[in-house]
Amino acid sequence: MRGLYLFDILSRPKSAGCLLVGLELLHKEVASGALHNSGERFDPPKCHPNTRVAVLAKILDWVLDNAGRDALIMWLYGPAGAGKSAIAQTIAEKLYAKKLLLASFFFSRTNAKRNHEKSFIATIAYETALIISETKAAIEKAVVDDPALFARSLEAQLTMLVIGPLLQLKDSGYFIQNPSSRVVVIDGLDECNNPEVQCYILEVIAGVLLQYNLPLLFLITSRPEQHLTAAFNFGILEKNTTRLALDDNFFPDDDIHVFLQDSFVKLKQTHPLKAHIPSGWPAPDLIDTIIQKSSGQFIYASTLMKYVASIRHRPMDRLQEMLGVYPSQNESGTPFAELDAIYMHLFSSVSEIQAVLRIMGILIAPIKTGSPLETPVDIEEFLSLEAGDVELILADLCSVVRCEMRYVPIQLLHASLGDFLRDKKRSRQFYIDGSTQHKELALLCFKSMRKRSEAYPRCSLIFNVNGFTFIDASSTTLRYAYRSLVEHCSKAVMTSELEDLILGFPVVSCCEEFVATCAQQGFSAPFVSIFEVYSFLVKFLTYLRSSVCKLNNFLFWTSDYIFFVKIALSTSRTATWATHKSLGSLLEGAT
Repeated sequence: MRGLYLFDILSRPKSAGCLLVGLELLHKEVASGALHNSGERFDPPKCHPNTRVAVLAKILDWVLDNAGRDALIMWLYGPAGAGKSAIAQTIAEKLYAKKLLLASFFFSRTNAKRNHEKSFIATIAYETALIISETKAAIEKAVVDDPALFARSLEAQLTMLVIGPLLQLKDSGYFIQNPSSRVVVIDGLDECNNPEVQCYILEVIAGVLLQYNLPLLFLITSRPEQHLTAAFNFGILEKNTTRLALDDNFFPDDDIHVFLQDSFVKLKQTHPLKAHIPSGWPAPDLIDTIIQKSSGQFIYASTLMKYVASIRHRPMDRLQEMLGVYPSQNESGTPFAELDAIYMHLFSSVSEIQAVLRIMGILIAPIKTGSPLETPVDIEEFLSLEAGDVELILADLCSVVRCEMRYVPIQLLHASLGDFLRDKKRSRQFYIDGSTQHKELALLCFKSMRKRSEAYPRCSLIFNVNGFTFIDASSTTLRYAYRSLVEHCSKAVMTSELEDLILGFPVVSCCEEFVATCAQQGFSAPFVSIFEVYSFLVKFLTYLRSSVCKLNNFLFWTSDYIFFVKIALSTSRTATWATHKSLGSLLEGAT
């Protein structure tokens, strides 16, 4: 139908003076790729059959039930990769088939015609003229009567090009015969390139809906960016919007399981190497692994399946590669191109990228010993930041990182985010190198240990040895430092600064003081048991013997760690391993 109308427009004779007719002028301002059925968006993402059933039903119920003036807008929101565009596309197609779609606009930050507001109203008006032909004359007249219309405000454009023609239909009784609400689907509002304009679009839509009583609804999808969340929680938007969050309430893992099962069945039926694919592949545990990595978001699973299904490769090898069992054999390949594009944009948009990467480095650090630092308050203490800094620094990443309360662990909303940041080919300038990150964390651990006791007035057990401080369990960061120091040092890229700190650390005197103070006060260590103190000492001494001391030609020999600890604890409490060279001969004699 769209093509017939366009042919009709372009085949008309020009009026006197070769002036373009109204819809031709309008068409020049349209972003044709923003339409739900545009050829420019060939094979757009849409919901896999028998998935997202509950979400789709909820949206269709909202449309068909005419929820009232307090639900003229539905905001469908979720993190990056959650499947918002697929749902918007599927809903647009369903509504179009039911003759309930008025218009659609799919924003795209990478498309110069769809990443701004200039063509937004013109596109909606153009679709309105095509879908409800009775509005065409009024829309043409508005364009011809005001040649500068497209330079006016969005509110003026929307009123003159869409609301005015619809009001004329209402006055003629059109909506009495056709009472169902008409829907405008706006996908990816956050991909419009100006956050202030995004909020302005919302303000304009809410204003005209409230002012004019029309059977018109708006479905808007976006990530829950801070400014959009604030806009929806204020004024007329708050009162006239119903919200739909793409979260675990809709059991996304079940939908992803259906998608994966169907996709693997199709792959085994159509792949050129299907005769060589085992009937039982992939095993259920592999599918469970994919679901776990997807974190409730379809983008990981769909991107993985596109990669595995390549007709030029063996699917089994490709799946193992994607799950990290085998290293990539194709260095130029970009198996997660879609996912990486999202991450690259998000990290390119943050205002304090170095601060963000420092925090992300802590969150993705693979710590085997002890508990990681996860809450904003602990990370702020560890990095010597002001209260509230972590929330501010991570604010631009709220679509992939949940940081809402100071004492609640920060949550990465997509499990593959850490994989992305640790892969230099994928994250490029945002790459977090493992050994360098361990070095930074080791330095921070030493810094935490050196903090003066005045920084911890709330602690009941505080003592200081050569600038290093032991405190009680009220400091998660110090507990983390002592439990994770050896692991960070052993995996770090060695620098002179780190080596000096390791060799100058008064491990014996700190442990002696700690044990003695606990004994004097009649209780065991509050943040670790006495056995953990000895465990830390053994690990640190073992690390010194195997790594650092070799760099300085110090050789500490013993096969009896218990005797080794006894000798260490009997050593002068002010000695450091860098200065107490006689310990080597004592240990050698002991063996």
